[in-house]
Amino acid sequence: MSKVTIIIPVYNVENYIEKCINSCLNQTFKEIEIIAIDDSSTDNSYNILKQFKDKRLKVIKQDKLGVSAARNLGIKMSTSDWIVFLDSDDWIEDNMIETMYYYTKNPNEIDIIISGYYISSSKNEIETHFFKNTNHLLDKGENINLIKSSLCNTEYDNKTSITNCGVPWAKMYRKQYIIDNHCYFKLGLKRMQDTIFNLEAYYNTDKIMIIPYALYHYRINDVSVTHKHSADFDETSLQVIKYIDDFMYEKKLYKDLKKYFDAKKVKLYIETIRLKYLSENCNLTKREKINELKNLYGKYKFNKFSNKSLKYLNKTEKVIAILIKYKLIRCCYDFMNIKYKIKKILKI
Repeated sequence: MSKVTIIIPVYNVENYIEKCINSCLNQTFKEIEIIAIDDSSTDNSYNILKQFKDKRLKVIKQDKLGVSAARNLGIKMSTSDWIVFLDSDDWIEDNMIETMYYYTKNPNEIDIIISGYYISSSKNEIETHFFKNTNHLLDKGENINLIKSSLCNTEYDNKTSITNCGVPWAKMYRKQYIIDNHCYFKLGLKRMQDTIFNLEAYYNTDKIMIIPYALYHYRINDVSVTHKHSADFDETSLQVIKYIDDFMYEKKLYKDLKKYFDAKKVKLYIETIRLKYLSENCNLTKREKINELKNLYGKYKFNKFSNKSLKYLNKTEKVIAILIKYKLIRCCYDFMNIKYKIKKILKI
């Protein structure tokens, strides 16, 4: 019987999936199972998966149900005590599972283990970690800091990390903990399912171990879903805001999380401008874009924006936050548009 399950949602990654799977099969820790769920890829990804003959790899095909359904199916199919999530364009160190599994033997029953990671591009690799403190068993009540960090960059975070701890990768979860606390990925949510999942996961336990090793390779590429045009990102962002808002009220955390939530909303507003309205595929006129952004301003409830959130924003985000505060929505769009065009010219 396997002790650790690696769950991999797969969609149109024919150039990367072989390296991803090989990094799992080459683990120094052998008592694993790998569940790869192909979400009806239109490229050669599924055929590449079927070429592997290792019995530890289970290949499933689902009918365009999305990444959340794929991960949830993997959890359901898992026969192990521990679960690791791996994105199909990424890969892991050969000793990742062995290293993380070692910490499951801690006398204090651990529910989640978090490692560092590498930012991997075609040019180089940079080692980084989610947090400043990289060798740490959380104290009682300290899990609230991870919830804050899942919303935006906080004083607890390592500033070299290009993403926050809301992602599900570079972590090992105790399966029974996930089941007992109903920590599943939200269906119908196209993006940021990870954040919603981990808000629940972090809330229900402080038995979390942060380890000082970078074991995961996070690939930076231009074809990732996080970089594509998204015509409905405004709707997605509103869904995310509602989930977080409901979570904060239900858990009675609104006062503790308000400024972090406000910072998250600014980031989502910027992403909406970038992914929808600045895309070459957006056919709206400028007037139509501005009108939609003004409408979105109201739905985001920016009128209750807290100045305390500015601390958790970078320079660009602070500019947008100030413009938002004074309802200068056209200026928000123009600022982002100019910044986008300069970056495009300079190819930054």
